[in-house]
Order: sequence, then structure tokens, then C-alpha cells
Amino acid sequence: MDGGTSSKRRVEAPGEGQSSCKRQNATMGMDTLDCPVCFHPLRPPIYQCSVGHFVCSSCRPKLVRNKCHLCSAETTFKRCLGMERLMESVTVACSNANYGCAQKLTYYQREEHEDACPSAPCFCPASSCSFAGPTDALLEHSASQHKWPCTTINYSEDVELCLEPGLHFLRTKDREIFLLNVALEPYGHAISVVCIQPKAINSKFKCRMSLVPF
Repeated sequence: MDGGTSSKRRVEAPGEGQSSCKRQNATMGMDTLDCPVCFHPLRPPIYQCSVGHFVCSSCRPKLVRNKCHLCSAETTFKRCLGMERLMESVTVACSNANYGCAQKLTYYQREEHEDACPSAPCFCPASSCSFAGPTDALLEHSASQHKWPCTTINYSEDVELCLEPGLHFLRTKDREIFLLNVALEPYGHAISVVCIQPKAINSKFKCRMSLVPF
């Protein structure tokens, strides 16, 4: 397969059977394994036209008059079991391997895994700091390098903190981490709390805060 100028990645393709499994590392253009219509990784079931051009099961019904997206031939798309077998056998490392993830994944499942990977990096909130790592490593970094305080809290329990302007970490026993920021503004104090999670979209947490001057 010709990868051209496409992105390349080392892949591992095991054969059938555990006792006689053949394994070999190879370098290839990974877009060869992507659907040429939606550009997402091909996953079973995979279809091909009479010439042999591939398309994923999501894109096949969208082709006008069953015309191939590449050769424009009106054709009957059939399952390509050989390509399906290949896609089931190609495994790649998680892109968070440098941060501790040891998972080996089929190529088409990698994106789903990485969206929820517990080893995905979080970035240091200090603007001049380039540190990135899992949440536990970030907490250690913040204490050793920036001397930011950290308080362990329990869910659904009140906690009283005496805070100075600046950053303060909160952690729970199940290893969730929150960043509490107290900023001194011209007309008072601004307080914010954010949950530190890689690729977080919607938070599942709520909190109630009250400020008592001292």
C-alpha cells in the first residue's frame, strides 16, 4: 500500500490463531485505513465497489445512485471480509503512552479510547509553565514546583478554607482534582472553581460557595 505523503504510524498486525500467531512491526500511511468519504477509520462492516474501492457502512447509503465515490461507476457494493480482517488485526498504541497509558487498541477504536483515557494529560495553569501530565502528576508538580496548597475534601460535606489570592487545589479520595482560584479585583474578590479533567465537555459536579471576610 502506498502511503504517499500521508501521516505514518507504526502498527502491529497479528495473524490468526494464538499458537501460530505471526507479528511484525510495519510503517504505513494511516490514511490508507480511513474511509475516503468521511475520513474516519474504517471499521466492520466495510464495503467495496466492483473495482475494489472501499467505503464505510455509514457512508455507503449516502452515495447517489450507488455510484462509487472514486471511479463513479454504478455498482453493487459488497462486504470486503479481507479488509475487515485487516482492520481487526491492526493495533496501535494510545497517543498518551508517554503519560503512562499502556493500552494497545485496534486502529478504529483508538479515538474513542483517547476521548476517555485516564492518562490523558492536563496542563499546568501557570501561563509560563509548559508542564503536561496526568492529574496525579500535575498535583505533584503544582506542590513541588509552584508551592500551591492542596486540601483533601469529601463530597456533600462543607469545607472551610482560609484563602489568600492565588491558586488552591482541592482533591477528593477518588482522585478528582479541582482548581480554586481567588483573584483580587478592583471592586472585591473573584472566586472560581473548575474541575481539572482532560477533554472534559460537561462537568458532573456542582458546588455552593460563600465568602466570609476576615
